[in-house]
Amino acid sequence: MALQHCWSLGYRKIIMETDFRTAKEILQDNKLNFQVYNWTKNIRKWSKKFEAVEYRWINKRSNKVADKSATSNPTRVSFLFHNYVPNNITTLLQEDYVLSHSN
Repeated sequence: MALQHCWSLGYRKIIMETDFRTAKEILQDNKLNFQVYNWTKNIRKWSKKFEAVEYRWINKRSNKVADKSATSNPTRVSFLFHNYVPNNITTLLQEDYVLSHSN
């Protein structure tokens, strides 16, 4: 859904970041996992539409926004879209940015 959303907004070169190293390896065809085969097949299909898609692994300490988003979803909806940056993560975005550029 994230790829589809980026596409609909007109982005053609994107970087997908994950703090789950296995996900990056699966998406780069370095590791097989049949439990998520249909998801990865769909992701690869959408990735081909873009000029460039890069999958990056980032340390969990540099990914506070994703952690907060995943743990502050009481309804457990699989995809949330915000037209604005929620107030509870703006500080975390700054922290993630600083940490990711300090390495």
